[in-house]
Amino acid sequence: MSKLYRSELERETLYSLLKYPKTYTENQSWINRESFHHPTHKQIFDIFKIQVLNGGSTDPVVIGEKCSEAGVIDKDGIDTKAYLANVDLFNISEAGAKELIKDLSFNHILRKADDKITRLKNKIYSSISGEDKTLTIQELQQIGNEVVLPSDEEHKPKKIFSGYKQILADRRDNPIEMMGYSSPFPAFNSAYGGFEPKMTYVFVGRGGIGKSTILHYFSDHLCKAHNLPTLILDTEMPEDFVRDRIFAMSTKIPNYAIRTGKVKFNPELSLKFEDEVERLDEDLPLYIKYIPDQGIEEIRQIILEWYYNEVGEGNPCVLAFDYLKCNSKMLKNNWSEHQALGELIDNLHKISGKINAILLTAVQANRKGDSFNRSSDGVTDDSTIIADSDRIQRFAEFVAEIRLKTPDEIVLDEGISNEEAEEVFQNINRIGFNDLRFGTHKMIVFKGRSQGENAPGGLDLVSRLMPNGTYRLDRNFFNLHFNNFEIREKGTLRDITVHAENRNDLMLDDMHPSDDSELI
Repeated sequence: MSKLYRSELERETLYSLLKYPKTYTENQSWINRESFHHPTHKQIFDIFKIQVLNGGSTDPVVIGEKCSEAGVIDKDGIDTKAYLANVDLFNISEAGAKELIKDLSFNHILRKADDKITRLKNKIYSSISGEDKTLTIQELQQIGNEVVLPSDEEHKPKKIFSGYKQILADRRDNPIEMMGYSSPFPAFNSAYGGFEPKMTYVFVGRGGIGKSTILHYFSDHLCKAHNLPTLILDTEMPEDFVRDRIFAMSTKIPNYAIRTGKVKFNPELSLKFEDEVERLDEDLPLYIKYIPDQGIEEIRQIILEWYYNEVGEGNPCVLAFDYLKCNSKMLKNNWSEHQALGELIDNLHKISGKINAILLTAVQANRKGDSFNRSSDGVTDDSTIIADSDRIQRFAEFVAEIRLKTPDEIVLDEGISNEEAEEVFQNINRIGFNDLRFGTHKMIVFKGRSQGENAPGGLDLVSRLMPNGTYRLDRNFFNLHFNNFEIREKGTLRDITVHAENRNDLMLDDMHPSDDSELI
């Protein structure tokens, strides 16, 4: 018989359990009835387990009697009573008993892998189509992910404050600026503590509004600033498109000039281009994969292969998925779009936890979040704009909307005329257009589980003065300025209100000069 089916090992493990019953309670994640191959050994273990869980005796004589009552006697060539009578003759330490349990578990894991490999081997040598071969290879790759050793501590509840004193002391002695990795946006870092591994950050917006840009911007920053290996999975743009956009973003060279090579016709731009090309780090751990029509299992495999091969187990990383949507492969199991999208975010969230990743992703807003409206009254700024909003918000630790400011919002934020605001709105995407004090876009946070030093509350409302002299409560937001795939943060709504108050104070001073001012 194969070494993976050792009856002697199974017998010795049972003897060890009877001698040291507590080794079972301490190592339940390692052993169960399926760990045994021999049917009689499975039945003896079942009876032993029932006795332990019910607080009954595990004396070999008692177990032998229970086996007799259950008909597990002189079965499969094994006289169970005589079998168990030899327990006292078996000499082993408690530490040795634990090693036998683990050895038995190893054999069980390897047997499962062997069965799957044998089945796949038969498929490999049979006449199968190209599609079947692909599925077979994927199954083969999956085996490695499934062959996981149990953890000694995994299933054990822990005392909540055990070792906590030392953790608190270490934090006191070694304070940090924020809990996660900093973003390029100071106000965002202050409010939400940067980006933390194993957390999911979702950005919501209409098409063409800048969702991909912000994912690329954050990915590039986290990779360069913190040396975090970063994988961009793009469902819409091929690798060369993304590469050009990120280079334009980081160098501030117009994307069209990069893609066409027309930098050579502008001497100043040409010099800058040559300098940036020279500085380009070809070994930067920023990875890209175009996945236009991959299923959930294929996506999972791409991520895990990259992680174990390029990042290394236990190390932090960044996963940018652009963006959450369904394709034909995800809908093949007669799932609704709602179900498929839910499965996708569920799987991505689980994978990011498994590989210690910051997950950045985006989702399309419905028409209620259409920021091309002329007035803010026609825009909805809450989570109802998100497709499958309940499931996305359940799995994500952070959810925010990204949208263009409307002309009336530009008027209010900048303190300019309607005509000036309309000109800004019409030219919002023009390269090098005038830099607004408070930017072109709004980022409105719907959910932020992890918060920073100056974190807002669950609903952070700001009182702002309106042109008619009344005050209105608005949800606080971040100001962003988009220009040639570059993004700059320009404070929050609170900064706008402070500036507006100062502006109004100056206007009042002009209208009411002080007594000692010189009248002309």
